[in-house]
Amino acid sequence: MAGAVALVIVSSSAAPALAQDKYSVFIGQYAAAQRVVADCDGFSLLAPQSAASVAKSEDGLRRQKVLRLMYYSKSAKLAQLGNATLTARGVDAASKRSVCRFGKAVVGKDDRIGRFLALR
Repeated sequence: MAGAVALVIVSSSAAPALAQDKYSVFIGQYAAAQRVVADCDGFSLLAPQSAASVAKSEDGLRRQKVLRLMYYSKSAKLAQLGNATLTARGVDAASKRSVCRFGKAVVGKDDRIGRFLALR
């Protein structure tokens, strides 16, 4: 019986950490798209309000929480998440050329980062 109680405690404490990870992943994807727009000519970015709607409809995240993270997180933290997301996708985040090449490859496609990008 004590083992079952311990399992319930561990399971319930892990849930908030997993929920936060989903938000960090989404914000990292959006920040990676922001990086493409900042470094490369010819791209535009989905507005934060629209991106938050995507978070709700496609990823099941709370829209207001996503907006709060987008607007009130420190820009250094957002940049770090974006760079980590790009690096995880095999992009050299330190190279503008690599970032732009990646942006061209994913823009307008069914891609977790490309969904936020459009060509101007």
